[in-house]
Amino acid sequence: MERHIPTSLWIDYNNAPGPEKARRVRRHRAMQEERNVWAIRYNLDLLDAIQAGRRTGDDLSELITAIDNAHPKKRRSYEENAEGWCSLTEDWKPALTEVGIGEVVFDDVRVRVRPHLGLVDGNTRYATYLWFKDEPLTESAACSVLRLMQLEMPALLPGGKPLVIDVRRSRLMHLPRKRQWQDFDAWLAREAATYGEYWREAPVAA
Repeated sequence: MERHIPTSLWIDYNNAPGPEKARRVRRHRAMQEERNVWAIRYNLDLLDAIQAGRRTGDDLSELITAIDNAHPKKRRSYEENAEGWCSLTEDWKPALTEVGIGEVVFDDVRVRVRPHLGLVDGNTRYATYLWFKDEPLTESAACSVLRLMQLEMPALLPGGKPLVIDVRRSRLMHLPRKRQWQDFDAWLAREAATYGEYWREAPVAA
């Protein structure tokens, strides 16, 4: 049976150190089977505020509103991400554009490739995924999404480029210009296969 993985779980899995990967997949499965809306929608209001800020040109005001309305358990995360985003957009003012959804199929795993934003900076358009977590984003985890976005760019944003932003650290992450993609794609396929194995081994919720 094929397993469908959203981008958020794929990047979270690839950001984990080796011994942690199985535990993260168990958590992913439990979250899905328990329909944990709190976890799934955790950053939705923050993302809405970022989009609104780019539309109005007033990132700070939109983010302050999101922070003020956030659940107390979310407030620190929202504050830190707001600080990182506002630092990033102090001198960088990308406009918004529409962005689509793609899917990369491995043997028994399908990764849904869904960027958070389409951004326009001069003549360059970016299909953009935002990393909001406290845990710093590794280069390999960022590349695991950047590469999938590159492969699916005709569906996401024709003529665009992939971009991942580690929001708290105001860090823009691009695909390396020189890389042996055949080897990297083989690594991605192995990671997908291992994810599927961990999922099948995870305990099923009662």
